[in-house]
Amino acid sequence: MAVRVGGASDGIAGAGPAAGEDLVALAAELESLAAEAADLVAAGRAEATHRAYASRWRAFETWAADRGLIALPAEPATVVLHLTWLHRQGRARSTVAQTAAAIASAHREAGIETPPTAHEAVRRLLRGHRRATRDHLQRQATPVLLDGIRRLAAACDRSSLAGLRDQAVLLVGWVAALRRSEIAGLDVEDLRREPDRTSLHIRWSKADQNGRGEWLVLPRSNPIAGDAAHALDAWIAAAGIQQGPVFRAIDRWGCPRTTRLSARAVGDLVGRYAATAGLCHHPAIEPCPHVWTGHSLRAGCATQLDLDGVDLRQIERYLRQSTPGMGARYARREREWRATVAERLGAGR
Repeated sequence: MAVRVGGASDGIAGAGPAAGEDLVALAAELESLAAEAADLVAAGRAEATHRAYASRWRAFETWAADRGLIALPAEPATVVLHLTWLHRQGRARSTVAQTAAAIASAHREAGIETPPTAHEAVRRLLRGHRRATRDHLQRQATPVLLDGIRRLAAACDRSSLAGLRDQAVLLVGWVAALRRSEIAGLDVEDLRREPDRTSLHIRWSKADQNGRGEWLVLPRSNPIAGDAAHALDAWIAAAGIQQGPVFRAIDRWGCPRTTRLSARAVGDLVGRYAATAGLCHHPAIEPCPHVWTGHSLRAGCATQLDLDGVDLRQIERYLRQSTPGMGARYARREREWRATVAERLGAGR
């Protein structure tokens, strides 16, 4: 958003140079405020959502251009045809819904208050698509249980930096039931390492878009949680990381970069080690019926806690599945409670 003050550089008739300077300063302030406002508006949506919307919008633009259709502003009929095309391609329900949301977002950002997706024809098509695909099975991430996470960790080559990093990613992600984005988003400043425990500060998450933050605890008294804490210490020490991202990309010479490991890389890492550890045959040799993703760690921790007899409500709280109205931060007693629950990981085996 640009702010222009006509004739500011020329001053105002009857006013001295000081008045002109004041107008220039005012224009600069308004420009600065407009830029900051744009940043705040952008921050109102998660970065992952930004990327997903941008990808869906680019795909729609390309599809429309290839067919001589206008993407912005798009006619409702154009949106209907594109969504129908996605349905014919067998795209997932979530993909079709996200595409519609991305198209609506792009139009609103362009100043079009009523996007084409608000048209009844588009809304009816979306309802029809949901009905037509309601019997389709959605592939779920296969949970990595206690034995599985130990096999994944053992498959990591601790003689290399990449192996040390990967082992820490797998163990910490599993024990703390972290989402991919939460693993990738950890900074050294979020860690509190003590003799008996390592605490992780999750500054924001999918269930905490306002960034109120929560504390998780890895008690070293528990075997698997202790392994996670030690693996984290070993990686940080070997990589010489003192601040910034905890989990980082590694260059071709085996040296850690300053860039953060991406959430997608975390998911790829789980799938790669699942094949290496023999949890699943390599897809190139034989199709695997299991789906190993970054969510396999979080789902595996929850499943293991259930097998170990932990109450469902406690599991939901441990996974930080918040509901509207919950407290912004956990007090020390909540962190103590989390440590108690974490100590029971694997106790049923």
